[in-house]
Amino acid sequence: MGEYIEKFKDADHFPHERDMRQLAVFEWAKEAFTSAATTPNERAARFLEEALELAQAQGIAQSYVEALTKHVYSKPIGEVKQEVGGCGVTLLAYCESVGVSADDEEYEEVKRVIAIDPSYFRKRHNIKAAAGVAVKVDE
Repeated sequence: MGEYIEKFKDADHFPHERDMRQLAVFEWAKEAFTSAATTPNERAARFLEEALELAQAQGIAQSYVEALTKHVYSKPIGEVKQEVGGCGVTLLAYCESVGVSADDEEYEEVKRVIAIDPSYFRKRHNIKAAAGVAVKVDE
């Protein structure tokens, strides 16, 4: 286990220590997904997957997602840093609208995933790779 994962596992909730969580998650991702974890396009694809799963859970129709995708891709390409900020701001507003703490849910999810054997995630990831929607990783 990496240094930050160990610190995170042994810590109480750090609501203002998001950078530490980010480092712990990246260490976990490198352990679970090897080189795919450090590929920005693969990380962005996995983020998109999670955003789509949230939209699906909220009841957003696939046809709306397809129309929105066409709309977004018809516009000029944005700057990565600004788009990251936009994702964060949008998630915060969404969470408030449904009455959940983004910080608490993120914290709990980090605790959950780092407690699971990384081989579980490699197997799940390679199922996606076989479907053509992820980069294959060594199991």
